[in-house]
Amino acid sequence: MIRLVISDVDGTMVKESSPQMYPAYFEVIRKLRQKGIYVVIASGRQYPSVRRLFHEVEDLVWIIGDGGATLKMDSPVEAFKEIPRE
Repeated sequence: MIRLVISDVDGTMVKESSPQMYPAYFEVIRKLRQKGIYVVIASGRQYPSVRRLFHEVEDLVWIIGDGGATLKMDSPVEAFKEIPRE
């Protein structure tokens, strides 16, 4: 039984570096959640950029942004870890 789907953003759900998502994915995400399947969006993009892409279904997805440094689950940002430049 599938319980979790994780997807990258660029080249998968949007054209490479595009500001717009393929609209059909919103409905796919809604259907997956109705079946009890969690959806995680993982991206190297900055968290606010990913959040804007998924605004229509933001309450239905978990977001991993900033190359793994930011995690948003069921509430506002759950974890934020700054990575030292050095």
